[in-house]
Amino acid sequence: MAEQSTTTAARPSGGEPEPVLIDFGKQKRGKVKKLRKGKGGLVDDVHAVIADLREAGTIDGKAQPVIVVVERKSKKAKFKFGL
Repeated sequence: MAEQSTTTAARPSGGEPEPVLIDFGKQKRGKVKKLRKGKGGLVDDVHAVIADLREAGTIDGKAQPVIVVVERKSKKAKFKFGL
């Protein structure tokens, strides 16, 4: 599982299903690219969190929107000598 994942379920008014937000925090650029393609470890983490939510009864087997929030880590600046 990813280093940090935060899951929240908002309670909208009305009969709409509640959206589920999964926040994995900052992740490396390559991991985010793979996630967008549906590959890599973050996809496995998303599936694991969804399975946990189903097991806990937070979500059921019906179709429900899932929003995954991932922030790319910024590249480290290279120090240049002799500016």
